[in-house]
Amino acid sequence: MLARISRAKEGFADYLISGARKDSIYTRDQKDKTITLYGNLQTFKQTEKYLNKYKNYESNYIHITLSFSQEDVKKLNEIDDEQKRDELFKELALIYIKHHTSGYNLENEVIAYSEAHMPKIQINEKNRQRFPHIHIAIAKYNPLDDTQLRTTFFNNSFLDDVLQSYVCKKYGFEIPRKDEDENDETDTKEKIQNKNILEDKIRSKIAITRANWIELLKDIKTADELLYFLQNDLKFEENRDFKIAGSKTYKYIKILNLQERNKKSNSLNLNGKDFSRFILKDDKNRTFPRHKSKKELEDILLSYYETRIENIYERKSKKSKEKLNNIYESENYKIKSNKNIQNSFKYLSYQQKLFIEHYDYLIKDKLEGYYVKKENNEVIVSNFSKNIQIIDKGEEIVSVKNRTNIEEQVKIMIQIALAKDWKLENIEPYGDEDFINEANRQIADLILKKNQIKNSNVEIKRVKSPLQQQKVNLQNEDLNPKINLQELKEKLDVNFLLEYVKENYKLDISNFSITDDNKIDNLKNKQKPKNVIDFLQKELNLSTKEAIEVCMEIYENSVVYSSKIEENSEHRKKRNNDR
Repeated sequence: MLARISRAKEGFADYLISGARKDSIYTRDQKDKTITLYGNLQTFKQTEKYLNKYKNYESNYIHITLSFSQEDVKKLNEIDDEQKRDELFKELALIYIKHHTSGYNLENEVIAYSEAHMPKIQINEKNRQRFPHIHIAIAKYNPLDDTQLRTTFFNNSFLDDVLQSYVCKKYGFEIPRKDEDENDETDTKEKIQNKNILEDKIRSKIAITRANWIELLKDIKTADELLYFLQNDLKFEENRDFKIAGSKTYKYIKILNLQERNKKSNSLNLNGKDFSRFILKDDKNRTFPRHKSKKELEDILLSYYETRIENIYERKSKKSKEKLNNIYESENYKIKSNKNIQNSFKYLSYQQKLFIEHYDYLIKDKLEGYYVKKENNEVIVSNFSKNIQIIDKGEEIVSVKNRTNIEEQVKIMIQIALAKDWKLENIEPYGDEDFINEANRQIADLILKKNQIKNSNVEIKRVKSPLQQQKVNLQNEDLNPKINLQELKEKLDVNFLLEYVKENYKLDISNFSITDDNKIDNLKNKQKPKNVIDFLQKELNLSTKEAIEVCMEIYENSVVYSSKIEENSEHRKKRNNDR
């Protein structure tokens, strides 16, 4: 499979609608059966018109064509079910759209369109075989804030090659030879024009000053990318146009034969502050993307996406960030208001959600003893003997409801969440009461263990004199001179406290019972029942000050917490009746 990329100001929508080209006598409908894979063509056409009328961008969209070789077509023909083949095409289009719009919210910040062409006419006017191919266009426009969308950089094809190589290895397509990639003719007029424009720009930027090289290489982040850029984009030859210079322990790249740079030297050393990222740790046995393993390619892409998501988010205005966060909070509200929701974990970080939602095709959950497969952009983890099935939907991890093995279901779901770098504190369980209690119990245990490890590494500052001790005692007394601790211990309703810690500390309160004297008994150990303050200190590792503040808040707002308990109780009753 060969991916070709170009930029243009207009013409994509009309070309897909009419099929008109100077060198073709056929219309679109005569040439191809079209399959819409993503977006709306009329929306894209209107966006083209808007950008040409009201914006002055150098280019208004990027155009990607995915072409299949004869060997690839044989593989595609082995798929008997046309629907499955079309789903594969949709997955390929989405991967490329997500890659080139890294860091943006697909639904709210991206306008793109893609369709597959299945040739009706098998031989074109130049007597060449026509194969299935996919067209993708991404508008360089962010409708959320009326700004220019920053697609992945165009003057460095390193990551394009990484993605193409990864996709070919993932789906078993043929990786084209480099000479085929370079010599293959594009099938739209704007691509040929853009290739010439790009080469002119590169030639003009092969400049004689360090400042121009800093500008030229600003989007290139690693030594691998730089070497690839020199050899593949600038067509430089090693030891003629550049060389590896330096000592055994410190190697860098020297650009040679820069004309009229200065009288002393016509070379430029790419080292020092501006080029420190290009220092070579190992200049032997270097491989370009198509020769790297699938795992190496995955690592490059994941690293790039993480960095780009952060960079794009930092560039957004305060207003844009607020809009995105409001959108995300609205999505969370819809999920919480759905009373028939299945058991699931939901991660609450916007940027993490964005990463998982866009790049789940790179995440591998290695769970020993479980069958793992990918269907429709979802990872399904199954263990048939234990009647467990967990679906990783990217931004949500869902378990199929059953009454057995809940503890192990939750354990696996947490393992998957941790593999995605979800923070335990941000995981919100949804579903039936048994599932929520078990999830909160396991999450609480892990949080407590993490806090214990963290606290064990903290240096404890102890008082060194009676005077200092007296000062500490006075501070504790001044904390709230009106607090009657005995009154809190005796009169604070323990039910309110348990509901509070369940909601705020993810504690499984099913492991505790309430005694007749308003204390809390841990059913899993033989310790004496604890009053409300001791409970917060011993079970949740809160300080005395924190425990008192929590108890005071609940005590002073007992009416509010009472209504919350009643609401939760009514909700549970209604849910049980609905079943």
